Amino acid sequence: SRSTPDYFNIEVMNTILGNSFTSRLNTNIREKNGYAYGASSAFVEPQGRGYFIATSSVQTNVTDKAVVEFLKELNAIRSVNDEEVTKAKNYQALGYPAEFSSLDAIAAKINEQIQYKLPADYLNTYVGKILQVGKADVEKAAKTYVDPQNMVLFLVGDRSKIDDGLKALNLGKITYLSIDQVLGVAPKTAEIRP
Repeated sequence: SRSTPDYFNIEVMNTILGNSFTSRLNTNIREKNGYAYGASSAFVEPQGRGYFIATSSVQTNVTDKAVVEFLKELNAIRSVNDEEVTKAKNYQALGYPAEFSSLDAIAAKINEQIQYKLPADYLNTYVGKILQVGKADVEKAAKTYVDPQNMVLFLVGDRSKIDDGLKALNLGKITYLSIDQVLGVAPKTAEIRP
């Protein structure tokens, strides 16, 4: 949840993994392999229990290869280097003032502070807490909150073109859902008469 004491560690870790243009996921999926325009990850932290998501819209013919690369990065984030940690902390710290660039943005930050019952000095101490995060903190956060063995892979695509490649990865049970199962049965259209 948003109130986790690991919040700042998670922020730095996820900046390295998928929350910046130079993140590992985007560098791998976009720059190195050219599978998609981009790839990212995020932690959704409501008042209650949150979740982690990593996502991309890849070319159909490389779906299986992209899954392999995603899993590779989700496992590899458990080990980082000092340079990555410093770069991620600086990215977060230097980007923080932009979150106060308009009255709406300021109101949103104050709303966040109230909604999540954050300390009165939260906005003033954010940067300092980000800069205190160390390599061991990042690796511990990754091991705690990014568990590729306990994830659901959700893929959308042309089954006739991606199914064989995905089955060959032998990642576990595959469940197929139709559009109606995911979105519900589409309403019948009424005939419109003049």
